[in-house]
Amino acid sequence: DLLLDEKHRDYVLIPLRIEHDQVQIYFEVKDCPDNWQPLHELDKLSAYTDGSQTFKYLCSFLDLCSKLCLDRNYQCINVLESLFSEELCFKSVTDSKIHPILRSKFTKLMLTLHVDRAPFEHVQFPSFTRLWSCVQESDAGLVILAKNSLQASRSQTLSELMETVLAHLSDYCTSSRKPHQSEFKLTLQMLRLLKTMIIFGFFTVEDKLSRIIEYLIRALAKISTEALRIPKNPLKPGERSSKRHLTVGS
Repeated sequence: DLLLDEKHRDYVLIPLRIEHDQVQIYFEVKDCPDNWQPLHELDKLSAYTDGSQTFKYLCSFLDLCSKLCLDRNYQCINVLESLFSEELCFKSVTDSKIHPILRSKFTKLMLTLHVDRAPFEHVQFPSFTRLWSCVQESDAGLVILAKNSLQASRSQTLSELMETVLAHLSDYCTSSRKPHQSEFKLTLQMLRLLKTMIIFGFFTVEDKLSRIIEYLIRALAKISTEALRIPKNPLKPGERSSKRHLTVGS
């Protein structure tokens, strides 16, 4: 009810904005003339000023928002999409400087708020196998029409998100170091996002589907091995790994 009521919404929201191509959060810091801080600095600022309470609150709030949007709850989606735009969620997901816990929460919100909604629907895959080389010209026209229809309904941001997910999985599969539990959870959220995108027919290019299969096989092999040796204590707000974080670069 607090989110749906404009009069009381400000009591639970922490303002976010995009400025200078980065996500910023309104966070009051003593003796600081500007209260708009980069989002990737929140874990350290919150740990220093309020014992990480603001960081934990934002993570919990994002988790709540993503759950409110489950099952295409458009009453909540219509409200939250004006508060967490597609671009804001995308930049929060792709910024490797942001703490992995916070990125995983934005990834989950991106899925339920901007991906699992109209006009995207489950693609019904046939129960038989056909060779592309054997598709007749009349059938090929229908395939191309279907691809164009899916691409037309997809924003540029979601198209870039597809590449971001693949790049993240590629980085995860090729990295030789052991990830922290918070980074491991981020990868799991990326996999859930990838699964939904595949179900909705986001990936229609044959070479990309081949890449996905390769990444999934390598990721599953790595996850099954690392699940036995993941450190018990995840990164806490304000802490940084001595080694570099997972990146989303290609």
